[in-house]
Amino acid sequence: MKHTHDLLSRQLDVLAAAVGLILAFLLFFLRFYSSQIYITTIPVLLGVACLLYLFIAWYDRQETELPRLGVAFTKLSVAAVAVGIAGLLLIALQAGTRTPLFLLSSGVVASLILFQALFTDEAEFRPWLLLAEITALAVVVRFVGLYTTPGFIGIDSWTHIGEYAASILRAGSLSAISDVKYVAAPLYHLLVVVATEFLGVSMRQALFLTVGTVMSVFFLLVYSIARFFVTPRWAVFAVGLFAVGDHIVRWGLHLIPTSLGLALFLGVVYALVRVFHLDATARDYAAVLFFGIGVILTHQVSAFVTLVLLLSAGVATLLFAFDVMPRTGWSSVRATDPKKLLGVVGVYTVALAVNWMLTPISGTSFVTRMLVLVQVTLARSAGFLNLAGGSSSAAAGAQGPLAPYIPYINELGFFLLFFLTVFGSLVVLNRNRLRESGVTLIVATVGMMVFAYILPVFGIRTFLPGRWIAFMYVPMVVIGTVGLYALSRNLPSRGIVAAVVVFALVFPGAMLVADKATIDDPVFDNYTPRYSNTESELAAINTIQATNPSPSAPIYTDHPYRAMITRAGGHLAVPIELNDRGEPVAQGVTVYREYQSSGASMYATGEGDAVVIRDFSAREICPSDQNLLYDNGDVLMCSVATG
Repeated sequence: MKHTHDLLSRQLDVLAAAVGLILAFLLFFLRFYSSQIYITTIPVLLGVACLLYLFIAWYDRQETELPRLGVAFTKLSVAAVAVGIAGLLLIALQAGTRTPLFLLSSGVVASLILFQALFTDEAEFRPWLLLAEITALAVVVRFVGLYTTPGFIGIDSWTHIGEYAASILRAGSLSAISDVKYVAAPLYHLLVVVATEFLGVSMRQALFLTVGTVMSVFFLLVYSIARFFVTPRWAVFAVGLFAVGDHIVRWGLHLIPTSLGLALFLGVVYALVRVFHLDATARDYAAVLFFGIGVILTHQVSAFVTLVLLLSAGVATLLFAFDVMPRTGWSSVRATDPKKLLGVVGVYTVALAVNWMLTPISGTSFVTRMLVLVQVTLARSAGFLNLAGGSSSAAAGAQGPLAPYIPYINELGFFLLFFLTVFGSLVVLNRNRLRESGVTLIVATVGMMVFAYILPVFGIRTFLPGRWIAFMYVPMVVIGTVGLYALSRNLPSRGIVAAVVVFALVFPGAMLVADKATIDDPVFDNYTPRYSNTESELAAINTIQATNPSPSAPIYTDHPYRAMITRAGGHLAVPIELNDRGEPVAQGVTVYREYQSSGASMYATGEGDAVVIRDFSAREICPSDQNLLYDNGDVLMCSVATG
């Protein structure tokens, strides 16, 4: 037993790499059963990362440093970033939207900031200056999207602001949403309502000035977290990676409770890491609970993600407390009191359970409702490789020469980050770095991946897997930066410089053009749906209710416009169904918009919840033999002729 423990203490990282290599080999054969993008790509990345770590573990090397560039580079790069950000504003003003040129230029500016972080001479390195540049870029990228889009970006914002927050404002009380689950998590809505009243602005402006501002600066906490693991320049690098992450940008545009929950979650991570690395006081433990309770009062899914993080911290603490994980390196210097930390985890868990039991939804409690949904999912749709909505991109249902490649372009940034995370996890497990905080981040990442990627493979999507990914980026970025930092010190200088340069060039641009970061105006607009609306489309929504001759019957249109009509217009709308020949089926009242002829509008196939992307002309959606009820130039409403 002692021999096994000694082996574990010396080579835990190598053993983990070997296990990862075996797992990658086994998972590789799943590609013969499914062509789903994660199944075909993740095993390869996992295997290559483990092989690279094993090579470095046995490679007789000397520690190296990245080269440093002189004063001229610092001055020129700072000036170039300033000019680049100003140029982004000019591009946006000229185009009136976030065009592909704007996004690619944003990626170039982000790459230049990453170069500054890594190659600036030590005497010229100013973390505060680089953080200011990252913040300025993030503000421009997000607020250009917010203010060049009529109304809101995304669908849920219309319900949260136009219905819930507006009702609270009119009633002056939470009683206005007493039958809604957010009555037990009203922090987001109350923040917008208070800002509306205090600032004397519209609710849209209040949302942008509060939650929008938070989502443009909150990632600065990543610097404080990463500083416990790496040097200042690499901590700045981590902030740069996180700020341009596709799902991070997504929740900076689609401003809903998930956004605020993500910001508060980052506070939980920071407070938790402080507990592990410092002589924690009652104030540090209280900070974990403070941010945790804030998450509970903001968003149910975010609270569940936070529970996974805190349970991961509890598991890590117990592994060290019972000597399952050997205390070496950092962990031998300062040990966390397991009783205090487990007490915090217990208090949070109880608070979450009580909150969920008091949360109303569909005439019952949130806990009961979720248990029923899980049971229904397991009974109806669960099954191995039951990949409902399996692709990360809506382009999976699109047709055209680029369609097979769009999902890979959309996921390129994630795949790069995943590779670094695997390698960084093995670095964290090295005996010289092993500590509760690192193990916590690794366990939390794996736990979140279970809900975001593994359960959907079995058809279980009850826990809204898409909402987990942005939270997962927090530990991934920190661990991934540790991995890249280790690579920079353990590989030959020429090779690592080339690798870092390529990574810094590719990663920001790949993330910023991905579908989740461009929901307002997708780069691949023929393949990826647009979750924003034009002035004409919004104007049509406001008049459809009054014009509709059958107010009790659903309206048929494309997705996501049908969701907009339901959320913003208050009238039930469903996707137009297609027949066996792929033609629209005439049913009752139908709405056509110009986007259906040129964008990635989706339609129902009649097979469960399956949808496909198609283009149709106005004449195909509203034939001449139908009654024309409404026409504003961009949107038509017609009905099947009767009698």
